[in-house]
Parts: sequence; C-alpha cells; structure tokens
Amino acid sequence: MIEVRRLSRADACRGDGDPLSINTRPGQPPMPALSGDTVTQPGSAADTVRATVGLQAAREEETTVSILVRGADEQTRARSQRTLGSPASTDVETLLSRTDGWMVAHRGGSADWPEMSLRAYSESAARSVPALEFSFNLTADGIPVGVHNKDLQAVDPSAPSTRVSQMTWAEVRRYTTKGEPFIRLEDLQAAYGDDHVLFIDPKHSAAAYETYLPWLDPARTVLKFYGDATWLAEIWRTSGFRTWGYLYEKDILNGEASTWAPYWDLLGVPWDMSESAWDIASRYGPPLLGHICDSQQALSTCLSHDAVGAMCAKIDGVEAP
Repeated sequence: MIEVRRLSRADACRGDGDPLSINTRPGQPPMPALSGDTVTQPGSAADTVRATVGLQAAREEETTVSILVRGADEQTRARSQRTLGSPASTDVETLLSRTDGWMVAHRGGSADWPEMSLRAYSESAARSVPALEFSFNLTADGIPVGVHNKDLQAVDPSAPSTRVSQMTWAEVRRYTTKGEPFIRLEDLQAAYGDDHVLFIDPKHSAAAYETYLPWLDPARTVLKFYGDATWLAEIWRTSGFRTWGYLYEKDILNGEASTWAPYWDLLGVPWDMSESAWDIASRYGPPLLGHICDSQQALSTCLSHDAVGAMCAKIDGVEAP
C-alpha cells in the first residue's frame, strides 16, 4: 500500500483529525483529503510499500515536517525532518500573477531526490516550493504513473525494457524510482493537489486527453508539453486549462518558436541559452519560465532576464527572491 499522512498546522494545533473527501479518478470512490487523516491505497501482497508523510505543529508560527518511507515489513527505509514556516497555499491564477520569481520542482526535485517520488515532492513542499511538476505515462490498465520515459529502466535498471503502456500498475509497482515507490497522479493530487499548483506533462500519453483531462482541476493544474504541439495546446485551453510550452534554443533561433508562442500561456526556455535567444523570446508575448535549473546561478540567470520563474531540478539550497 501507499499510505500518505499530512497533518496541517491548523489541525495539529486544534487536535482535529476528521477526514474530508476529494474526488479522484472517475469510477473510483472519493479518497479522504490529506488534512489530518490518512489515505491508504491497497496493493498486492507482493508489492506492498508504504510511504508516510507527516506534518506536525512545532509552535504556532512553524511546522515540523517528518517524512518516513516504510517497507512492507514496517521497517523505515528513509527518514527526514525539518522545520518550516506556515505552509503556503496557491492556485494557478495566484501563481501566474506573481512577479517575484517562483520555482517549479522538476519531477519533484530530480537533482536532489529520487524523481517523481512522494519523498521528492514532500521535500520540495517542505521548502515552500509552490509548484510541482509531474510527468506520467498511462499503464495498460489506464493508471497515470509517474514515469518520464517510455520504460522504467532509467530509474530502475532491474526493470524490463517493456513500455509502461504495456505494463499494468501492479507490474510497475514491483520496481522503484531510484529506490522509492512509484506514485500515481492521484497520489500526488491527494497529497499536494489542494495547496500547490501541479505542472502536468502527459508524455507518451498526451493524445489520450479525453481520458486524463477529467482527472485534472484547471484551478490547480498547468498542462505542459513541447511547444510544437499547438494542436494539443488548443484542446487544453478550450477545456479551461492554462498551458506551458517548452522550447529549445534552436527553436527560437530558427524562427519556429515564434509561430508556436501564441498557442501557449507560458513559454519554457533554457536557462543557459544565448543572450540573443533571450532577447528574441522576450518579445513573443507570453511570460517566460526558465528550465531546467540545476543551481542558484541558473535560477538567478532566468530571473535576471525577466523570467517569471523557473523549473528547477535542484531545490535544496536554492532560493527564489
């Protein structure tokens, strides 16, 4: 099972723990909302893994965050704890209206923790990162699992070369993302979908928009894809979502990006591209978001070129203004 526990500062101070409920995927019963309660998802006996995330109040102004990952034998696999200020809550409109420079945790913070794991997202949330990026592929049984590539081998060399789309969720769960349990889109939504903006990239399942769009909340979701997929951006925007199209320097310099730009609400640009490319992109119109930052210097470079923020693989030790 995957068990997620988040106790909000307010609930901890009151001593409350009453479960709330949120809707997840169509056809499934509502799951308890993670504000003072526990969500448990059943798994098979062979692949049971539990991940627990706890937020407990240290004092009125601060929150102590404890992150535990336990195996099926109840032994703790990983543990971390830190103190942070009162947790921030944001939605898409609030985030996109900010001009102070903000961060998106790339795959949860892929330079610091196992990518797209509950641990990674919890570590980034503990550092007050307002937006979390999640790339998924649909399994053979229609589960959106946090995997960037077509197969699992980049994050678990012991996994077969079978495409995720040809594996069931039960089969995927037998492997790990660099030692941490895989999670589904609904696990991330249950843990952080009510107080963070989720940047969602459907990867090799992008064309299945009729399947995944009903699972997403436009108020909490920015949809992300390569900038040339203007047809996809049109569908997403017609469905009420804000969109982010990422570009590469060659796209900007050869002029193609200028024809894609009007279809996107945000444009992603490489943080280390040339000054001429920054200058051209700045005239497209949509706000710029740098990618993929691996240091404080990279983030600072984006903000110095008037980017509204950046997608960052490096989160620990990196701070936005």
